[in-house]
Amino acid sequence: MNLLLPERDQALTALACYTTARAVYHAAGLSRQGMKRVLERALGVPRGTALPPRDEQPAAARAAGIDYNPDAAEQLPQIAAAYEAAAARRHTAIALRTAAMRTLHAEPHGWTQTRLAEAIGRDVAA
Repeated sequence: MNLLLPERDQALTALACYTTARAVYHAAGLSRQGMKRVLERALGVPRGTALPPRDEQPAAARAAGIDYNPDAAEQLPQIAAAYEAAAARRHTAIALRTAAMRTLHAEPHGWTQTRLAEAIGRDVAA
């Protein structure tokens, strides 16, 4: 997911800022609010602040270092599908890890929180 997120966001931002395409967030499976967050991150706008008006977005994108990508419309659905598949795998892995942790914590295993944290590479205080 971490590898695909910048690629997805770049394609989304290029389409939203440099083209007249509307509602490109649908192609990435995002809500309007999710798209706003992507644009805030990409354009360097503080969260909750108004985005630049539509006619100023190409200049804002250039200032933020976002290049125009003529293939973004074809790439975005594939990138978004790969991102969603990775998110689904992560969700499943977390559910399996949580079930394993509950099993190992219970008897007869009786692992402590410290041992569980060490097993998954986490700090017990976190």
